[in-house]
Amino acid sequence: MFKIKKRVFGKVCIILASLIFVFATSGFIVFFKVTSGLKLDDKKLANGYSEELIKVYDKNGYELELGAGFGDKKYIKIQDVPSLVKDAFVAVEDKRFFKHNGVDFIRVFGAVLSNVKSGKFSQGASTISQQLIKNTHLNNEKTIRRKMKEIRLAYKLERRYSKEEILELYLNNIYFGNGCYGLLEASKFYFNKEPKDLSVGETAMLVGVINAPSYYNILTHQERAEKRKNIVLKIMLDNNVINNEQYEKSANNQENIVKNNRKQANMHISCVFDEVSKILNIDKKRIKNEGLVIYTSLDNAASNIVLGACDFNECVSGNDVLKGVVVVDNKTKSVVSCVSSFCCDLSKIKRQPGSVIKPIIAYAPAIEDGKLYPESIIIDEEISVDGYSPSNANKRFYGEVSLREAVEKSLNIPAVKTLSKIGVKRGKNFAKNMGVEFVKNDTNLALSLGGLTEGLTIKQIADAYSTFASGGEYSKSSFVDKIINKNGEVLYGKNVKRDKVMSDATAYIMTDILKGVSVRGTAKRLSGLGFDVASKTGTVGLYGSAKNTDAFCVSYTKDYTIVSWFGAKDKSEGMDSFINGSTYPCEINKNVLKWLYKERSPSPFVAPSSVVSKDIDTRFTTEKNVFLAEKDVDLRYRKECLFNKKHIPDIYLQNNSHKTKMQICMNYNEKPLIMFQTMKNNMYYIYRKNVYNNEEDLIFSVVGDGSSKEFLDDKTTAGIIYEYYIISHFDGDERDFQTSNKVKIMSY
Repeated sequence: MFKIKKRVFGKVCIILASLIFVFATSGFIVFFKVTSGLKLDDKKLANGYSEELIKVYDKNGYELELGAGFGDKKYIKIQDVPSLVKDAFVAVEDKRFFKHNGVDFIRVFGAVLSNVKSGKFSQGASTISQQLIKNTHLNNEKTIRRKMKEIRLAYKLERRYSKEEILELYLNNIYFGNGCYGLLEASKFYFNKEPKDLSVGETAMLVGVINAPSYYNILTHQERAEKRKNIVLKIMLDNNVINNEQYEKSANNQENIVKNNRKQANMHISCVFDEVSKILNIDKKRIKNEGLVIYTSLDNAASNIVLGACDFNECVSGNDVLKGVVVVDNKTKSVVSCVSSFCCDLSKIKRQPGSVIKPIIAYAPAIEDGKLYPESIIIDEEISVDGYSPSNANKRFYGEVSLREAVEKSLNIPAVKTLSKIGVKRGKNFAKNMGVEFVKNDTNLALSLGGLTEGLTIKQIADAYSTFASGGEYSKSSFVDKIINKNGEVLYGKNVKRDKVMSDATAYIMTDILKGVSVRGTAKRLSGLGFDVASKTGTVGLYGSAKNTDAFCVSYTKDYTIVSWFGAKDKSEGMDSFINGSTYPCEINKNVLKWLYKERSPSPFVAPSSVVSKDIDTRFTTEKNVFLAEKDVDLRYRKECLFNKKHIPDIYLQNNSHKTKMQICMNYNEKPLIMFQTMKNNMYYIYRKNVYNNEEDLIFSVVGDGSSKEFLDDKTTAGIIYEYYIISHFDGDERDFQTSNKVKIMSY
């Protein structure tokens, strides 16, 4: 029995060994087949700092100064890098760098075990040599084939260059965010220092940011960068790069980030290269080595004006307030200017949009569906929906307001009521078609006031409003028009895809409403420009405080859409209340519009054939109904209103006046309680008739307001049967009386 088991075990071992051999052999064959012919390109490694490798042009054909990381490239020799900095990068990124031959198999096996335990592929094992190869030779594909190429080239790299040379190349190619490539550029950009002058904390922060440059963005997410810095400091301590005293001092010290005006001007270029990276599917770090010629939609002159406008008031230009402006050409769907303070990436950074979301998610879809018109009445009043009790910014309620007035005053209750009327699902679907992104938790009425979990980018807001200016056609705006490689071949040519997401009637009607915001509403600073501008402001308050976290102003003509934004760098601290959508962002838009139209006027907004203007009868306009006016209705009751021809309301004919239905019950005192529904501007008279002596009395009268009414008749005599009825007619017109149903009841 023992011999049989031994033979079986031996056969199993042979089979397993054979399988391992087959798989290993197959793996080697595939590896060498995939990586055969790969060559190490010395130019990509060492010559990435030639000014001739890349050219970028603005919309007018002028070559742009590329600034940090692209045109103003800086190279540092390894002997000029202090030991502290070199040791920090090695300790964090590849602590066995000086021991392996390009691939750290110990680290590979550790990463595999960690991934198996966690059930996720979150742990990587790339050495400094592999990272250098990936950044200079390969694309962003997360495939086994790319990894094989990376490993083969890393071995070639290690055979051709010394460890010191590889480390030098790595430190000059690594990406530190905000357009900064290489240690020297990053050191000067963030701290205005040479690497030899970097403190322990500054070194740790630079080492930490390369793990995820966007997430640990030193300028916009300094709190995250500080936490990452402390993790790096602990690794440095554990690897004897620093001592306990250095660790304690640096871990408790917040680093000072230097303000640099060049950071603002570089924003548009950074966005251009982000887009090129996506279009060509190559790492942004490699673009500078590809010898590309890039034609962009940037209007350099406009950007200079925007940049100047952004700094128009020094009192809000400090480090605690972020600012950004995006200008989109509505015809070409191109970004002609993108400027921000502290390199906030306006195509990525998300903030709560506040009231600028209202037309997108509530009012426009309601108009599109014919459920509301510009002059529809919405009652601005205290409400509570499942515990949600919004209020207006000034804590006041205005009663009956038209949709147009609600938008001009940026009232909150009408927006909430409108989204409730059309349904959250409908509002979200409409907004999605305009580029708005939601997450799973975005399901409630707070969306109507900008209460999105993740928020929107400033560029997304610009693209959404550009849809109104473009007759209901949505297209995501872009920075790049054309890309040509070093051989003169066109790699990319812009082809604008336009999606019809709403009728031209809705787009025009919404625009007409928003024009009033610039004249009478929250953006009235724009009045006096001499041409029509549609605008919407938005302000996000800091909960439990008088301060604000974000302030927006969106303005558009037929030609351009402009979004200006001010935001608190620390949202938990906020910014002063005088920074709101109606103040500084509005002023910036005004300055930009003045420059854009200094020599001409914008193309006018022209009503499409699908829009018609008709008078409504204000006497019968309620939260539920809008009616057209008859020809002979007095002028004082008439009001002009725009309609989509598909959604024109009926005429409220005077011979069809409101005939109410009455209900009666006995209250707790056994007295008749009369209940009935009224219509606005109708007169209602309640009559009581004694059935024994036929005496009739007018016991109550009221002017209708669209609500239900109650009247308690406490003047009755016990044991008498009474008959009740209501006579109604239009206020000011007693020719058409209507009598309700009649009800008999005995009083006790």
